[in-house]
Amino acid sequence: MYNEERKRQYLQEKSAQSIIANNLELAMVMAETREKEYDRDMAEWTVSEIISFFKYYSSTSVQTLVQLKNSIEGYVDWCIMNGLVRDNQNHYRDISIETLCSCVDLSALRRTVMFRDDFLSQIRTLPNFRDQFLLLGLYEGISSKYIDQVKRSDFVRDILILPNGQQQTVSKDLLNIVNLADEETECMSMGSKYKNEFGYTNPSNISSQARSQFAESYEYLDGDTLVRDVVSTRRPKAKPRTGIALIGIRMRQCNNYLGVNWTIKNIKESGRLQMILDLSKQFNVEPEKCITDINIRKIHEARFGELQQMRSYLLTYGKLLEDKH
Repeated sequence: MYNEERKRQYLQEKSAQSIIANNLELAMVMAETREKEYDRDMAEWTVSEIISFFKYYSSTSVQTLVQLKNSIEGYVDWCIMNGLVRDNQNHYRDISIETLCSCVDLSALRRTVMFRDDFLSQIRTLPNFRDQFLLLGLYEGISSKYIDQVKRSDFVRDILILPNGQQQTVSKDLLNIVNLADEETECMSMGSKYKNEFGYTNPSNISSQARSQFAESYEYLDGDTLVRDVVSTRRPKAKPRTGIALIGIRMRQCNNYLGVNWTIKNIKESGRLQMILDLSKQFNVEPEKCITDINIRKIHEARFGELQQMRSYLLTYGKLLEDKH
């Protein structure tokens, strides 16, 4: 770390006050190469050097860059107060939200977004319908707080009634998966041996003979929820996993099988973006209108939560939505 003693002192002081951002120390480490190149601490960088660094940071989120910028501003203020900045200027304050949006790694951002057809084609290769329900349910906006509690009996035609009483419409794709998942009694192993040797593409085509020949399988624990833990010989006395622990282990299994790195956050964000596109067609408006118009925005916010930073959201995803419209 360049000027490590100085930076460690700042981090220690701010850490004691519990106001230090988690990504600041990482940024300080990443900045070292450029600080040596410029022969100046990051506190003395010019605007163009700051912009170059933010692009180098390769973030897919403008909110991450906003938080990072604010954290570094605090460090620069501290350096100025201690007489460590020659021009006594905090040039990080000259960086606008529009400039930060231009620093977002768009190619990486696009890799985190799955539109519906591509997403469906991938999850349909999973061997377990209960896992398919988990991923598509999150994509359609079922809260991770409740999804492991959902039962087949909670569906009235295409309406899902959540444990908190909230109702939401679900797709025919999800309903079909729900019916198949409810009848599923075995959880197929998603190890590489089964995938490579059998090469299945649709679990409904897998015969019971093929299942026993090519893969381990585990019985699901008794219950009526669609997302369910399995009976495992490796942890016979362990309590059944529920909530985020259960969701996490199932998602890790799915990610390993599909060769992806999906998170609850980017699945749900992808689902919101798809819903924005669907609403734009429904109301015959540009996708931007579905973000800025309060009445349309309330529709997707009811399912995916409130947009906290509408302006930065639009700047981050506007071009992507425009290209797909």
